[in-house]
Amino acid sequence: MQALPVSKSSALSQLKNTITLPPNHLFPQPQPLLLYNAGVKFAGGPDYSRIFARDGLTSAFLLGDARFLHDLLVFCASTMGTKIDPRTGEEPGKVPHEWPGVDLRGYNTQYVAADTSALWLVGLYEYWLASKDSNFIASMRTPVRSALDYIRRHLHDDLFWDDPKYSQSAGTAVLSGCWRDGGFPERDGGRQTYPATYFMVNLLIVKALRGLHALRAPLQLDDQTDLLELAERIKAATLQKFYLPELGYFSPMFDQQGIVSTLYLDTIWSLYFLEPHDLTAEMIESQFALLPRLQTTYGYLSRDRTPGATNVDDQLMVGRAVWPVEQMYLGLLAKRSGQNHHQIIAECEKAAAWLDISEYPDSEFIAIDNASDAPRIAGCNVQLWTIAYRYALEHYLT
Repeated sequence: MQALPVSKSSALSQLKNTITLPPNHLFPQPQPLLLYNAGVKFAGGPDYSRIFARDGLTSAFLLGDARFLHDLLVFCASTMGTKIDPRTGEEPGKVPHEWPGVDLRGYNTQYVAADTSALWLVGLYEYWLASKDSNFIASMRTPVRSALDYIRRHLHDDLFWDDPKYSQSAGTAVLSGCWRDGGFPERDGGRQTYPATYFMVNLLIVKALRGLHALRAPLQLDDQTDLLELAERIKAATLQKFYLPELGYFSPMFDQQGIVSTLYLDTIWSLYFLEPHDLTAEMIESQFALLPRLQTTYGYLSRDRTPGATNVDDQLMVGRAVWPVEQMYLGLLAKRSGQNHHQIIAECEKAAAWLDISEYPDSEFIAIDNASDAPRIAGCNVQLWTIAYRYALEHYLT
């Protein structure tokens, strides 16, 4: 992994956020860190001009920027939860969602994500693969064990369950703890009923546990076998309990109201977090066969066109939208699955082709009008993981 010069993308330079962490329990000296905000909006309105662990880690895995990944791992370890806080959702071992958090719906968003601790653990393994820096991995022993304890606390029947009650809270600032924090339109107001469990988050945990097993020596983990066994159990439970045999695909989420039966693109591309030996050719082909239902001129829709509740605040988050970050992971899964899937990769490139002729080519996502099918740029004008999508197209999918 080589450092990615900021000059490689003028868009990336607009997200640069250089901070210095004060001395803390992990690092006795101040830590100057090179980080990137998740997004910026030039035309006014809310944007993501803050550090988002999910966006940052997801992007850092693919940008080829060793410094950014290293510094983001340090930042997440230094700001990892150490106590219970009902207002922010903080728990020991929980990596922040965004920093600083913002007040929303009577709470604060700082620790509302359910997937960030798993992503951080995956990030440690990705950094080790690129650097072989065992000393750095060893310096993360304490937060690793805390993050692992956090995940284990949330496991029941071999699935990870999200619930604000773990932070002794009656509610949360966002409508869902997964990346669809704008809510699920299958639920009234987009609000799921806790406890809830997510397909993608469980698969991320499988990948995280396998990475920890590979790092057991520098981390001095004493439950070497258990990590792999636990990963296998979570994988088996996820592939079984989320699968909808009558429909032929996986559900993205189920909660106390039942299982969401809409086809979501992330239930296909998140299979990338498993290893090739986990997935039969028949399983992959059956999921790829569903893609024409989501296909548009501009890439694949994030969600099937089935109706949802009319009172969901963020219809574009969960509705008719094409997200470049989703095209990125779908393209990577298609390439890994064989050369006969070049057409899927070509479809995943269409978002970039349309964004290239738009006012802001690194926009967060493409919104598609329900009536006319006309596209428009939406969200932030520059989005970190859209930049990562473009980098992946050039370096991994060609």
